[in-house]
Amino acid sequence: MITKKPALRGKSVKVTFSLPVEEGAVSVAGDFNDWDPSATPMRKRGDSRSASVSLDAGRCYSFRYVDKDGRWFNDGLADGFEGNEFGESNCIIDLTDNL
Repeated sequence: MITKKPALRGKSVKVTFSLPVEEGAVSVAGDFNDWDPSATPMRKRGDSRSASVSLDAGRCYSFRYVDKDGRWFNDGLADGFEGNEFGESNCIIDLTDNL
């Protein structure tokens, strides 16, 4: 699940990624963190894992999840999907309406 909360000031949006805890250790990698699998780890909170990032409104971002074994996977609830250079698809977060 992905939630978006506009900042009170400025043009940023707090985006929170959440997955069931059964997924195990997972990170979020995307164009917002140079696709670094270690940059945005999801932390366990109750029965889920989550991570939040502050992103500029007015554009779209690509991302995927990566587990502790290096397996990349998508969020079926993303705003959209686009092909990538590995023959797979990236998730899209659309913040164009959050200006």
